Amino acid sequence: MEMTLADIQKLPAFEGVKLIAGHEGIDRVIRNVYFMEVPDIFGYIDEGGFLLSTLYPIADDEAAIQRLIPGLVEVGMAGLAIKPARYITDVPDVMIEQANELGFPLFVLGQGANLSTLTNTILETLLDKNTSTLQFRNDLHNKMMEELVNGASLTELTMTVSEMIESPIILLDRELERITDTTGKRVKVDRESVPPLPVERSFCLPNHVLDQVRLSVGSDGEIFLKDSFIQPVLAGEECFGYMILPTTDRQIDPNAKMALEQTSLLMASVFQRDKALKQKEENYLDAFIRDVLNEKMGSQFEVIEKAKLFKWDLQFPVALFNMSVRLEDVVKKRRILIQYMENRVVEQFLSRKLDIHISKIKLIYMDDSICAFINVAFESGIDERLIGVCEELVAYLESHDPDAPLSIGIADTVEGLGRFSKAYHEAIRTRELSEKIAEGGSFVRHYRDMVLYELIDQISEDVRADFIDKRIGAVLRYDETKKMELLKTLEAFIDHDFNAQKAAASLFIHYNTFRYRLEKLKELGVDYDSGFDWMETALACRMQKLL
Repeated sequence: MEMTLADIQKLPAFEGVKLIAGHEGIDRVIRNVYFMEVPDIFGYIDEGGFLLSTLYPIADDEAAIQRLIPGLVEVGMAGLAIKPARYITDVPDVMIEQANELGFPLFVLGQGANLSTLTNTILETLLDKNTSTLQFRNDLHNKMMEELVNGASLTELTMTVSEMIESPIILLDRELERITDTTGKRVKVDRESVPPLPVERSFCLPNHVLDQVRLSVGSDGEIFLKDSFIQPVLAGEECFGYMILPTTDRQIDPNAKMALEQTSLLMASVFQRDKALKQKEENYLDAFIRDVLNEKMGSQFEVIEKAKLFKWDLQFPVALFNMSVRLEDVVKKRRILIQYMENRVVEQFLSRKLDIHISKIKLIYMDDSICAFINVAFESGIDERLIGVCEELVAYLESHDPDAPLSIGIADTVEGLGRFSKAYHEAIRTRELSEKIAEGGSFVRHYRDMVLYELIDQISEDVRADFIDKRIGAVLRYDETKKMELLKTLEAFIDHDFNAQKAAASLFIHYNTFRYRLEKLKELGVDYDSGFDWMETALACRMQKLL
């Protein structure tokens, strides 16, 4: 434990010693004590030292007196104690002014003060405190190793450290979610205070991010992390979480800081152990879900009960979507998706946006894509809500990695176990078909909007190509030679229910230009008068997207 000038004042040997200036620095830490026996003292002192002097070496040198305190401050000394009388009658006013201005503690020793006795007292106290610190570190190490050998959890280790330092601790994971705490109160991270986190979170977050985070601790109000001591839990360069010593105005015990620094590596080993166990659990979960999707499980009740083994609070109905990254580089695609899985960024985002517990959401990584299963019991209008949330998810993930466009296919809601397999394939087909017709970038599509494309995809390519040529072949050939984008004009006209003004606006062209293109389409055989012909033309346009 460190010793401060305030501690020195409380020692019996220092009774009668007066602090006459620099009161702001009374909590400076002392690491050594020095006598001033030579004028040029600065080569013999070090940071954290406490200087005792009669000022004999510089008593007649006014310039040296003026240089002394600024020089001590520059070195990082803790304070200065002067014994006047023999060589100077009073402490010079300039020294008092400097001490107050610089917040540098300046003491006056009494007439009967013995410098040797005071020095020995300080050194003995420092030795006792250092011995106590070493003993504490040894006790802490032995206790933590004992806990570790016995397979202690993160919660148990946190409790042990908290008891030894007699101070509450809050343990957060690297996503700044609470894991455990010893405050005895309800601790909650204010998610609105957490700025958008990078998807790559294996490294510790910078201080300017952590400083913004607020915690609510029971009825005690809010605590800002910037006012607390934060000890990252690291193994090499990988960050697993943060040990927090919450505080408001009180000083943090140096022993407590040291304890967190000493135990952080042991904590990291437990994080690694839990990560390995979690990976095994996820492998079993993947196998379980594959069996469900392949209809190899028993009753719905059996599936729900077995899901609980994987901390999955499965209830029907279930919303299901499939997500992938639209990259040709398969290695990069897999790396990004696995990163999403490991960081749990998708689950946490869905939990916050849908306002449901994370145990009601399960993700698996299969066939270069992520499949999400979400309990939506008691939810109304879930389809539209899920589309909106998925669009927000895409925007959030793209904000951190704009070069990794995402594709999401949403299935119809799963009302019971019998539809699980079908819904899974609906989500995949929705994503895959949408990737064929989407020109580029990210998208979110629902299965209900892709039923026609699913039907078209069942038709052979030769039959489709022949039908397309008969209905809009002339348009395609004209576009190829004249580069007039008549097909886009036709598709916009259909998509906007034959409203020429809205269609023109969607293409960012003048209305008259759009009317001219419609006339050109009519010349090329597109019939506007027959409803049946229009239906076939629209179907041909849809078929063209899948070629």
